[in-house]
Amino acid sequence: MDQADLEEAHVPKRSELKAAIRDERTQAYQTALLGLFRASGEALKALETRDGHAEEAQALGRLSLKWLRQPFGTPDRAEEWEVVADSAWPAMRVNTALFDLRGGRTDRARQRLVALLREADLTLSGPVRLWAARTLGRIAGAETTASMTEMLRDEANAVRMSAASALGGLGDPRAVEPLITTLSDEASDVRMSAASALGSLGDPRAVEPLITTLSDGASDVRMSAASALGGLGDPRAVEPLITTLSDGASDVRMFAAYALGGLGDPRAVEPLITTQSDEDRKVRRAAASALGRLGDPRAVELLITTLSNEDRKVRRAAADALGRVGDPRTVEPLITALSDEDSDVRWSATYALGSLGDPRAMEPLITTLSDKDSDVRSSAASALGHLGDPRAVEPLITSLGDEKAARAGPPLTPWGVWATRGRWSR
Repeated sequence: MDQADLEEAHVPKRSELKAAIRDERTQAYQTALLGLFRASGEALKALETRDGHAEEAQALGRLSLKWLRQPFGTPDRAEEWEVVADSAWPAMRVNTALFDLRGGRTDRARQRLVALLREADLTLSGPVRLWAARTLGRIAGAETTASMTEMLRDEANAVRMSAASALGGLGDPRAVEPLITTLSDEASDVRMSAASALGSLGDPRAVEPLITTLSDGASDVRMSAASALGGLGDPRAVEPLITTLSDGASDVRMFAAYALGGLGDPRAVEPLITTQSDEDRKVRRAAASALGRLGDPRAVELLITTLSNEDRKVRRAAADALGRVGDPRTVEPLITALSDEDSDVRWSATYALGSLGDPRAMEPLITTLSDKDSDVRSSAASALGHLGDPRAVEPLITSLGDEKAARAGPPLTPWGVWATRGRWSR
């Protein structure tokens, strides 16, 4: 029974579990497993039926019944648990490690999994290897790194991909060279995971291999490499990423633009300005955001023009960027943006004006306290607080009478407004 079959299978009732407990056929194991999955939500969703395991099936069924009656918890000394924990069945041993990990017994879980993966005479199915990799990847340690590195050579693409991803999260520099080698894996999804993992590890040894990977035949891999290079912060990546702004895949161009913004190198300004004419709005939005992070005055005129772009998300990115650039030329265009038809653009304009702190924005921001959108009103109140002009006190007091504004609470700090607005998720 594979994962898809199990997810679609009938989840047994207590009466069926009781019948399975009394059944000496090993097929009862499948019913017991379903009951355990219902009880815990973390059972390994793949088992092959084998002969001679009726005792384990019955013990597993009894555990399932217990966990259906009470909050989940792994018993330390229960007779049923000992039968299951000592199982020769590889899938059940992964389950046992999962339950140990959930119960806070990290070392025990690692020992079980490492021992399982090192048994040379044991042939593990693909699903079991995959779940073992995913579970072990949640536990940091030298033994984990060694086991995950070994799994980078597994015959199954999904296992290699999971191992690469896990190594990125473990933070062990010993994984860098094996992951660099994995950038040449035959499967594109494995190469993509390796590139992402190298970005997470932050080791400069990965820079040149990732630059080479910007020419990979798969766009997802190039995208992952661009993102990783942006996170590494190495100036060697600037020129290759500028070249990648002309990639044939729009998602790759988008990630290259974001990466250049993160690197903060002024060499990227002119190419990013050119990218504002890209045919894809996601790329234009990324370029506007990157120019804002760079804060170079050469981008101001273009960003002001972009406030009139037909795409609301591009306009919003331009308003955000102008607030970060901090140039006084942006004040009047941002005041005009307070009347934009899109509430997100108006919100970004109020936030930007608050960041700029220019007194010319005070009266328009007071007017914005009556905006139809409560988030925009709240952002305007916060911006006025930053301006610090006493003429804003009475309008702010008056705005407290608005029922929706009152529910938003007192004026927010800029970061509080940003988080409340959920900018990172939009």
